[in-house]
Amino acid sequence: MHSNKTEIIFEIANSHNGNFKLFKETVIQFTKINYKNKSIKFQIFKYDKISCKNFSWYKVYKKLFFSKSQWDKILNFCIKKKIRIYLDIYDEYGIFFLQKYKKNIRGIKIQYSSLNNYKITNYLKNNCDKHLEIIINITTLSLTDIKKIYSEIKAISKNITLQFGHQDYPTLLSNSGFNKIKFLKKNFKNSKISFADHLDSQSEESKSFFYIANMLKIDQVEKHFCLSRKLSKFDYYSSLELGEINNIIKSKIDDTKIKKINKNLRKIYNKNFLLKYEKKLVKNNAVPHYTKNIKKNDILNKKKIVLKRCKTKSLFNLNEIDKKFFRIKKNVYINQPVRNSDLEKLNVGAIIISRSDSSRLKNKAFLKIGNLTSIEHCIKNTQKMKYLDDVILATTNLSIDKKYSKYVKKTGAKIFFGDSTNVIERVYLAAKKNKLDIIVRITGDCPFISKEILEELLINHLNSKSDFTVGNKFPVGASGEIINFKALEKLYFYIKKQKDFKYTEYPSFYFKNNPRLFNYNICNINSRYQKNFRLTLDYIEDLKMLRHLDLKLKKLKLDQNLDNIIKVMNKYKYISKTNSHKKLAYKSINFIKKMKLITKINYD
Repeated sequence: MHSNKTEIIFEIANSHNGNFKLFKETVIQFTKINYKNKSIKFQIFKYDKISCKNFSWYKVYKKLFFSKSQWDKILNFCIKKKIRIYLDIYDEYGIFFLQKYKKNIRGIKIQYSSLNNYKITNYLKNNCDKHLEIIINITTLSLTDIKKIYSEIKAISKNITLQFGHQDYPTLLSNSGFNKIKFLKKNFKNSKISFADHLDSQSEESKSFFYIANMLKIDQVEKHFCLSRKLSKFDYYSSLELGEINNIIKSKIDDTKIKKINKNLRKIYNKNFLLKYEKKLVKNNAVPHYTKNIKKNDILNKKKIVLKRCKTKSLFNLNEIDKKFFRIKKNVYINQPVRNSDLEKLNVGAIIISRSDSSRLKNKAFLKIGNLTSIEHCIKNTQKMKYLDDVILATTNLSIDKKYSKYVKKTGAKIFFGDSTNVIERVYLAAKKNKLDIIVRITGDCPFISKEILEELLINHLNSKSDFTVGNKFPVGASGEIINFKALEKLYFYIKKQKDFKYTEYPSFYFKNNPRLFNYNICNINSRYQKNFRLTLDYIEDLKMLRHLDLKLKKLKLDQNLDNIIKVMNKYKYISKTNSHKKLAYKSINFIKKMKLITKINYD
């Protein structure tokens, strides 16, 4: 009798041929496998969710499909018999059953391509039990890719299993992935290792999986199980029958066979991590498709895309959607593959406004907070923001501001010298020169500017189709403004025509006070960031507080993100003693009333 140390997951995939009676009988036969550490795994999917009609296997998927009531019968039978259940999750149909039976599901297996399915990832992020086992098949992925995925899944579940092995006809021992074990053990010490065994069911290696698992210290083996290979039209190749499995469990391997297997495994074990054949594999022919009809000029996001198996190739790289924004160039329709020709990438850039001759605190941009100047902190924290193509510091063309070049060069940002009084012109020309579509406007007196708030403003701005977006109830100095280039250009020419540049430092008032010209948007930022404290630099008291805050963050080895800043502010109860809230001109009621009159544009 073999040791029960290795968990064996017996997968009932396609061997039932879509025949529910055969499927149920196969599950009953599973209960007769004479091995304690066993589990069962089902593939739950809906044909039109997993693939397109033009995909070669679409008709097969349709034939293999079981209704919700049929799956309920199977799952309830397993629960009654106290069988450990795993599910393959491909689409929202599978998510439905995971949600319904989450207390009874031991784990799920997700193909790499499914991690780009918003409905799957969104459910797991918001509803997943931290102890649910998540098995990720890592065939074709580099170590760098696996580390990235591992860190993302770690935020969802503490129980991660990395699985190697893919199915081919025939699946060769040399292509089964045993070479990956040493790399996985070295780089992912807290993860279980699983082998998806798709070897020829009649080969010696397939019949020796207990020995191989124990010798290589594999935590888990996935084996295909069927009632009868003669009846199994789609899954006959690697499946084992009940009698074969029980015979393997009872039997011992003779020394001659062990030597042969060891010799073959050693040849594989010492190869590189990523093998040549893997580079040629295309994962499930997964192609992004639209989940709904989308009108021209709408912004593409993950909610509007689902991966489906499809014979049509898409040149669109779905990973780009996490880094960039794309506008739809023409009307597109549900279930249509996403193509590059449908999309136009939006260029997003942050423009930081700063000048040397500050009246309240002289040369504040160059005052040190820790090891860096205030302006360097501002640039570096801005650069942490996702979706940015450029970070540009826009200062004046006065000789006094030439020294900004020294500090900007250190950060790798760009610099633009413009008009000393007309700030709107300075931002407009900097944006035009760098071909920006969307501008994230930041003032240079915000050393601890929050990427979290800026990203939220940007997404809200695009989804609301606004011209100008600001946040509300944020810590002073943690937020910025989002502006469409076309709206800024319109404003620039209006105020140029009026020849009044005195208040261009406050573009918000122009956008707010001209609703017939501009769509002004106020974003309700995440409640956890709605704090009443200052992170801006206007007074010497601000400088003292920011230096103290920087020191505490370093001592606690915390990054300068807003979550960490809030922790420190709450812990040490930092409140700037300055009365600058009263002093700041733009906070005064009289000034706001005055600005409402001055920034009203005569466009008739």
